Amino acid sequence: MAHTERRRHIGRLLLIGTVVLTQAPRCARSSACSTTAWRWCRSPLTVTDATGNYVTGLDAGNFTVLENGVAQPVAFFASGSVPIDVTLVLDTSSSMVADMPLVRTAASGLIQSLRPGDRGAVLGVTKSVSLLEAFTSDHEALERAVGAVPAKGSTAVATASTSR
Repeated sequence: MAHTERRRHIGRLLLIGTVVLTQAPRCARSSACSTTAWRWCRSPLTVTDATGNYVTGLDAGNFTVLENGVAQPVAFFASGSVPIDVTLVLDTSSSMVADMPLVRTAASGLIQSLRPGDRGAVLGVTKSVSLLEAFTSDHEALERAVGAVPAKGSTAVATASTSR
């Protein structure tokens, strides 16, 4: 792939986990200006190609940081995996009695795909929303919450989604 074509390709990538350090621009003293010589600009990114596959092996040279249209030097660049938070929202109404084994299996599969450091929470929805397990990185606790939830009561998803 030609250099120009590669840059264009990288420019089309979805940029959503990196940290960059840029030198602070010279500016008049104001509350908007940093009083230090360096300012951190943390920019979490996920880079995917046109088919949705993750792009790895990138370095600072693959990115351009612009401030008011002016390129800023990237003095620090780090790449790595970051933890995620996932909330499982389960319809726990009586209409789900027959499907709860499938729901539990699907929820368990998602929990098992979490990495160390990833957190999850479990909510049950009937006429209202119930917190079955608060955010935790204890994946076994999430599995226990999903396994113990009964299917009972009526469903009012629209009401439950706006209730407190």
